[in-house]
Amino acid sequence: LMAIGLPQFTEYKKKSRRSEATSALMQIAAQQEQFFMDNRSYTGNFTQLGYPVAGSVTTENGFYSITISAAPVYSYTLTATAQDDQAGDTACKAFTLTNQGTKGAIDSANAATDACW
Repeated sequence: LMAIGLPQFTEYKKKSRRSEATSALMQIAAQQEQFFMDNRSYTGNFTQLGYPVAGSVTTENGFYSITISAAPVYSYTLTATAQDDQAGDTACKAFTLTNQGTKGAIDSANAATDACW
């Protein structure tokens, strides 16, 4: 019974943690839009959005690391990459969100997938 239940439980945990990435991306996207309203450009620096560090931030429970690519200044792409315990989620290794609202995901083979959002 344990041999059947444990893998299913582990997979369930991975899937449930994905919402941490998508929620964080949506929150940062809202902050980017406010920054754009105030400055007429997007930023690639988290400190300008109110975070204590510039390069990348970690989600609330530490399952994802988020980075911003903002070049040119009128566009951005946010990327949340699985780390630590969540790094074993091979189906949804990274999530992306652009200033256009385009949502994407990448599996461990760097192939695009639609199953994650």
